[in-house]
Amino acid sequence: FARLRAAGYRVTIGAASPPHVDVIVIFSKDLGASASLRFLLGRSHLPCVLIRSDWPPHRSIPIVPTIEVVASPRAVTSEREEFIPLLPQRGIRRRSPERGNHIRTLGYKGSIEQQPEFLGSTSFQEQLTALQVQVDQLDLHGTPSHWPDFTDTDVVLCMRSDQWSTEHKPPTKLINAW
Repeated sequence: FARLRAAGYRVTIGAASPPHVDVIVIFSKDLGASASLRFLLGRSHLPCVLIRSDWPPHRSIPIVPTIEVVASPRAVTSEREEFIPLLPQRGIRRRSPERGNHIRTLGYKGSIEQQPEFLGSTSFQEQLTALQVQVDQLDLHGTPSHWPDFTDTDVVLCMRSDQWSTEHKPPTKLINAW
């Protein structure tokens, strides 16, 4: 939105739109709200771009968009789906250069229910303690403002539990860590 507006396009955001709209763009996680669905029903004659993001592919979507943008090339399953390479994440705070070449903090930034099982194990914690490494474990649902902060993170764990499919997930954490 901000990039389109900065480029001079007439764009709006929110549940109301000006009378002369050419296309509707909606984020998949907003489709659960009845106001969003009512908004779309009143504009069903317009092209609709759905940003699926990392919405699981098995979860149904209550509309049939003109184009659906997915977060991973492996998530493309039909001709109306497109993968767009990731843009740099806004607000990333990079690792502090003063941390040097030492590894003192292992960061995991993700949902607690999706973390690899070994991360919470006593054995793994004991091994890290022996190496003088602490875990900065962040549940994204708890404090999203901490998500882009890598200033005190020396190593990032970019994994999920085996029970969670990752084929639809973008490599955002890995790219941010890099």
